[in-house]
Amino acid sequence: CALPIFVVLLESSPGLGKTFAMKQLETETNINFFRIDASDSRLVTETMLDVLDKTMPFGLEGPTDGVQCALVVDEFHLTRSELKKRELEKWVTPRLGWLKLILIANRTDAVDTEIIDNFQRVITSGNVVQLNAFMTSTVIDNAFGDDDSLRGKTPKMALLKSTLLVLRLIFGAEAASLRLKTQFNSASFIDIKQAVTSVITDKLIMFGDIAP
Repeated sequence: CALPIFVVLLESSPGLGKTFAMKQLETETNINFFRIDASDSRLVTETMLDVLDKTMPFGLEGPTDGVQCALVVDEFHLTRSELKKRELEKWVTPRLGWLKLILIANRTDAVDTEIIDNFQRVITSGNVVQLNAFMTSTVIDNAFGDDDSLRGKTPKMALLKSTLLVLRLIFGAEAASLRLKTQFNSASFIDIKQAVTSVITDKLIMFGDIAP
């Protein structure tokens, strides 16, 4: 049978739904999720070890009730130094018997790859995986809902969803960003139309090599 996965490094360009997917996973499993953001201001004055101890105060043996736990480190690419990354590695390694680690990053570097390799070496009964996320039509559907529902209740979101699908089709996955949903969620329909025009113009300049 397939070995369980203990560490996941999920990488993609911004706005492709990495954090959204993790939040969906949290609602669909019986795992207790704990989350830190690598851009957390506490990491300016505190060690990564201290922040992790405060986030998951279980000790090396984990929760006494045996409930599965996962640590999500969002914006991992914003970790302030290699030292902070090594502190994360040091903290996580002895806990991998009961802890699952999910690293969410817009990009990775050689240190990240080395840490992932180190995790794999110490895990003998599970796997470490590095995934690249892509904006697919399924991701967009999950974020916005079905077309019939959108047209009847929130036509501005239906327009934005269609725009993202078109951007993805014409310019590729990196041109479509779910962050536009949050950005325009409270805007009026007229503002959405103007915003969509602006977004398409920007993408034509950026991805289509068209002069402004």
